[in-house]
Amino acid sequence: MPITEFIAVGVAFIAAFASGLFGFGGALLLLVALNLLLGVERALPLLALAQLVGNAARVFFHYRALEWRSLFFFCCGALPAGLIAAGALTQAKPRTAQFLVAILIVIVALLELATAFRKAPVAPAPARKGAWLFGGGLFIGILSGLAGTTGPLPNAIFLRLGFSAATYLATEAAAMGLLHLAKLVAFGAGNWLWRLDWRLALMVCAAMPAGTWCAKYLVHRIPPKNYRRSVAIWMAVVAVANLAVTIVSN
Repeated sequence: MPITEFIAVGVAFIAAFASGLFGFGGALLLLVALNLLLGVERALPLLALAQLVGNAARVFFHYRALEWRSLFFFCCGALPAGLIAAGALTQAKPRTAQFLVAILIVIVALLELATAFRKAPVAPAPARKGAWLFGGGLFIGILSGLAGTTGPLPNAIFLRLGFSAATYLATEAAAMGLLHLAKLVAFGAGNWLWRLDWRLALMVCAAMPAGTWCAKYLVHRIPPKNYRRSVAIWMAVVAVANLAVTIVSN
């Protein structure tokens, strides 16, 4: 195995472990690594496939904890909004939107840190979860269509609902997996498939469930309070890294 492929598979495992543990962050790590190792043309289709496999693995390993009603309400807002926004702006340059999303992620991460460590009043869970999820899905769908990525913003929406770690991980992964899949199918799935390096793709796809499986056993051993704090710290790290990557790439 060439050294670049070995590193790519190793990073995929680490990325899947991070996302499997916290629900986000792995895609950014994998994007940076694959861009450096393979170049943008080979990296982007491989990243798209890896994200789908990673989301599917999180759903599979926590399937019994999946909250179907929450998934339904979120997707009712996110899927049509994401497709319409992406379709309307396929020819537009998303740089401004990406920068604004990066700033918003930093703000949300700071709020999550303050909440998790009780430096700010703990906001109660939304009284009408269906309306909260539909509105949140609508917002995330629009941002995803405009900027192509939303980072941990969907996670912040699901964290407000007071779910267990397994329910949070499974439901958010199913929601975002469906959104990404719908966009891929609607806007150029054929070209995306043809650009894949399938030998490397199969190795990366094998590493993603493996990393998620390892994370699963750690998730169930972390007390809920410590888990929320760990997610908040990781969100802050990802927010800063995402902002840095956005500034450098733009």
